Amino acid sequence: MFWQQFLKSCKDLGRSKARSASVILNMEVHANPAVVQGWATAHGLELQWYIGHAVAILAAAPASLGASLDVRIDDYRSPAGQLFYSATTQPSVPTALIGQVQGVGRLSDYKDFHTDYVPSGGLTPQGVLQAYDATPLRAGGINGAGETVVALEIDGFNPADLNAFTSRFNLPAFSSSNFVVNVPWPKPRVRPPWTSRRSARSHRRPRSFTTTFSQDRSANSLAELLIAGFSRVLKLYPGAIWTLSLGGCEKASTFADLDAEAEAVAKAETEGSTVFASSGDTAGFECVPDTSWGSAPTNADVGVSNPAVLPDVTGVGGTLLFRLDSRFLPRGDHVVLAVLE
Repeated sequence: MFWQQFLKSCKDLGRSKARSASVILNMEVHANPAVVQGWATAHGLELQWYIGHAVAILAAAPASLGASLDVRIDDYRSPAGQLFYSATTQPSVPTALIGQVQGVGRLSDYKDFHTDYVPSGGLTPQGVLQAYDATPLRAGGINGAGETVVALEIDGFNPADLNAFTSRFNLPAFSSSNFVVNVPWPKPRVRPPWTSRRSARSHRRPRSFTTTFSQDRSANSLAELLIAGFSRVLKLYPGAIWTLSLGGCEKASTFADLDAEAEAVAKAETEGSTVFASSGDTAGFECVPDTSWGSAPTNADVGVSNPAVLPDVTGVGGTLLFRLDSRFLPRGDHVVLAVLE
């Protein structure tokens, strides 16, 4: 219902002229990959497996992909001016794939994600310890040493900014080896991804603190973007801690999209990872469109942030930090933590 209402608010520009369109297939656990691959080949479609996950991406020219799923794919312009393609109706699992595929994701390249923000100027390390009452942990020797932290981001970054931070607080400088940029899509595979073996590397713990920024500009939707990043990071840094300060309206994705994301996170956590994501800046109104900011919310605006909504993700939010100016106080940062009811 949400998606159809959103499309009605957009201008339909007719048949999509995009070079390629794609959609997530959320597989059954005991699916036969030969059946799925054979169906895709017969329809002239490309099928990309995510090794280690019961997820695949189906891709082709919009006309071919739409015909195979019995839907029409048009180009649209959103009220905010964004150009994107979308199926005019939600595709169902093709009859030939019933029993092989659980569900089909949102067939659209509309990216509704946004970044979440920290107060201007941020917090010092001491301020973070105070705000989250982490000083006892540090005193007990739990300080993060030897862990790998992966920050999945959608914006560019300047390493000089990070090194300015480390220099100011006498922390080890970042090096170019700390960053992974332009995360590629996995290569097409015929072998089912959910039967792959665990790498021996998954039993090795990182020996130093590292922060990794991962980006993938080839993904067509938020769900594809997240799964591409999750899959890549799990392969490169098993057992790492993940953090995401981004998200999008949960209702812009289908249950198949969310299930595929949840499966990827669950697998990572079996390898020892812990995943954190910001719950957003608008409480239960993460689906408010950009053009409606400042207006009274409606029922259509109600929704929480994806991926914080996923069952195995720790959604971080519900707090408001007030940073008092240290010039008027005797010791460094002074933070008041207010819990939003």
